[in-house]
Amino acid sequence: MREWAEEHGVPIFEGNRPEAYEACGLTPADFCDDMHLNVSGQEKFSASLARWLSGTFGLDDLRGTQAGLCGRRI
Repeated sequence: MREWAEEHGVPIFEGNRPEAYEACGLTPADFCDDMHLNVSGQEKFSASLARWLSGTFGLDDLRGTQAGLCGRRI
C-alpha cells in the first residue's frame, strides 16, 4: 500500500510502525496486549492522528463549534 500511495502522491499515516509509536509517545504501558492499545494509548494515538490530519490536509479543529456538532445542520 505504501508503494502505491507514494507512486500516486497519496499521503498515508502508517500507525502500525515503531516510528509511529514513538511519534505518538506510546510506551509499553499503553498496550493491553502485543497489538492493541488500552485507553491511554488510544488517546495518544488519536491525538497524533488528529495532528497529522490537520497538518497534512489543513483541517481545522471544529470541536465546540456549531459546525462540529454531529447531526446538526448549519
